[in-house]
This record gives sequence, structure tokens and C-alpha cells, in this order.
Amino acid sequence: MSKRPTQNPRLLPAALGAYILATIACGGGGAGFPVGPAANARFLKIVNSGLPTATVGNPYASQLVAQGGAPPLTWKVVMGSLPPGISLSAQTGLLYGLPRQGGEFPVTVEAVDSTLLQQQQAMASFTLEVADPPLTIHTAVVPGGAAGTPYWFRLQASGGITPYLWTVVAGSLPAGLQLDPCTGDISGTPTSAGTFQFTIQVVDSSSPQNSSQVTIASAPLHLGG
Repeated sequence: MSKRPTQNPRLLPAALGAYILATIACGGGGAGFPVGPAANARFLKIVNSGLPTATVGNPYASQLVAQGGAPPLTWKVVMGSLPPGISLSAQTGLLYGLPRQGGEFPVTVEAVDSTLLQQQQAMASFTLEVADPPLTIHTAVVPGGAAGTPYWFRLQASGGITPYLWTVVAGSLPAGLQLDPCTGDISGTPTSAGTFQFTIQVVDSSSPQNSSQVTIASAPLHLGG
């Protein structure tokens, strides 16, 4: 009567960190069989070369992509931090949200696969830049007034980095009115009637500075007598 060969289970190193549980036949005649990942499992790596720039106040979405390993993957931030308002989906690797603060944000992300015996991990570092929205003056029309009557109107702007600096760069305000450089308020008591055209500029506090100009021409400031 022939002796039945014995089989000893062993962990054999597979490709790049994955392992295969196989049975080694002793005495011939036995056949090994894998019960873990395939022997040719690919090395897990994150393939993004960078991240697109975000803008404060604008919806943002950018997909992190990995190759290799055994799905599904789990994603997380392991170093640094995402901009306020931006999140990372642990299930999909999607960066998404509404950024609330400008600047540069270094961050390191990690993807972990679902290999049964030895999980693969991959990390990648990025700098996510969040730009401030463009500086824009929204006022194109100023209301009329009357000579000898107190007048007040606030110019409106958005974007860039506050505080702003407002100036008249062409033309002039009516006599008796002044432009507050910090608030953009036009105020005072005009002393004479007429029609006045002028160009307003606003400069923000970024470095380098952003500027925006608007010429109050389509509806000049009218002051009645």
C-alpha cells in the first residue's frame, strides 16, 4: 500500500507585498492551490501627478486615481490638511466641497487596498492651491442727489483679499462729496448741481495686489439744483 503524500501549507511571497497561501506536496503527486490573491497582483500606486486649482466660493471636485491592488480601496489623509470646506471621500477618493479659504495646502493621502493576507498601501503628496475669487467692482450706477442735500452711497466690490483701498483715478467727484478709501462710501453735501463722470479703482490686500476699475459713465452722477 502506497503512502499518501503529506501537504504542508506555507505562505509564499507573491508580487510586491502580497502573499499566496499554497500547499506544498511532499512525496510527489500533490498539487498546490492558491487561496489568497493571484500571484500576479499588481503593486498599488496613486497615479495623480497633481491637483487642479480651486477657487474660494466655487464648487470643487477632483478624483484621486489609483492602479493595482485589490479593490475596493479606502482613502484617507495621513499628513497635512485639506482646505476648509474640502473633504475626501474614504470610499471613492473624490476630493469635493466648497473651499472657504485661499492659500496653499500641502497634504498627503493614502490608499489602502483589500488584499486578504497583507494589505497594500500607497501614498502621494500634493499641494492643493485655493485661489481667491477675482476682485470685481459691482457698482456701475450711482443714484442721483441734490445740491445742498446730504448724500451717501456705498460702492460694492467682492473677491480678492480684504481690506480694500478705494480711489478716484480719473475725473472728480462733485464739490462737497468725498470717497472714503477704506469703505468705498461716497458722502457729503454737494454744493453745486450738474452731471459728473469719474473712474473708481479698488485695490485689495493680496501680494501681488489685484485691482479693478469701473468708470461711472453709463449713468453719471446727476445732482439737481
